[in-house]
Amino acid sequence: MNRLPALPSEPDCMLCERRNLCLPVVRDDIESVVAGSMRAVAAGDCLFLEDEAFASLYAVRSGAFKTCVGTPPQRGRVTGFALPGDLLGLDAIDAGLHCCQAIALQDSEVCELPYDQVEQVLAASSTLQRRFHQLMSREIVRDHALMRLLGQRQAGARIAAFLLGLSERALERGQSGTELRLPMSREDIGSHLGLSIETVSHVLTRLRAAGCLRVRLREIDIVDKPALRGVAEGLAAA
Repeated sequence: MNRLPALPSEPDCMLCERRNLCLPVVRDDIESVVAGSMRAVAAGDCLFLEDEAFASLYAVRSGAFKTCVGTPPQRGRVTGFALPGDLLGLDAIDAGLHCCQAIALQDSEVCELPYDQVEQVLAASSTLQRRFHQLMSREIVRDHALMRLLGQRQAGARIAAFLLGLSERALERGQSGTELRLPMSREDIGSHLGLSIETVSHVLTRLRAAGCLRVRLREIDIVDKPALRGVAEGLAAA
């Protein structure tokens, strides 16, 4: 496995560009905060494994991760993608075991937040409780969106909706909502959406031919967002 240089042991949340999306955003509202630590995770390495004992939440500081059950693509499925500002590990709180594995899609950094300390801070701060509940609600909304997405029969609708979702997440992070630089492969996208890699490539080619996208490897520019939304909503074919 690749190794990255050691990071400072304690993150400075107020210097982090993703603090508005993350849990420690309210650190000024409480007297004590979680004594987190920063970790570097090289591309291809696992942050945690499926069925591993749960001890910490992880806030993505930079890079990106995919979460998987089983071993994609033949014996598993990609269940989601975590971008800077997202929290990983929320699904393990109930059972005390991680329900999936998290793999770095590129060299990444996370803030590790021991959950026993998170619980103490939540008990002391109603403001932080509300923020934490917002983050959990965001994950539930994403799960529901994925179920609706997988309910789409047309592959074109699934991929168009997926790209629009990435566009919204980019805008939340102050990035361009039309110039997407995908950290995930077409194979990962297909596994996530229940499609073959060939289907993903064919649909992207058709969307490009229809004038919705410009595609160059993992660089995808949304040229006509209303038209792409029409495909996602089943109002137009791809």
